[in-house]
Amino acid sequence: MRAAYIAADPAKVALYRDRLSSLPWFMRCLNEPIARRANRENACTGRFWEGRYRCQALLNDAALLACMAYVDLNPVRAGISQDLATSEHTSARRRLLNIDPEQLLKPVAG
Repeated sequence: MRAAYIAADPAKVALYRDRLSSLPWFMRCLNEPIARRANRENACTGRFWEGRYRCQALLNDAALLACMAYVDLNPVRAGISQDLATSEHTSARRRLLNIDPEQLLKPVAG
């Protein structure tokens, strides 16, 4: 019944099509229930994500590498793992596990 009501209104159809193709809308729908539950469990109010996350443009290769190092070192800083080699779910660990020992012994061409 609700689908027929929406389908009968071209403006609603256009609105829903726009929302279904919008990543920000999806993230809002995903994050809102999580934030409400976490606030309820922690008996707090306000924005759940406030002050914890920020967005920054990575404008060059150096900034990208610094960001990658920061992310890969998070489990070590948090005490979840002892070092990068034991840090699960990181790209650094994946790269370390795939190093060819023979490649380490070859001189770098200059």
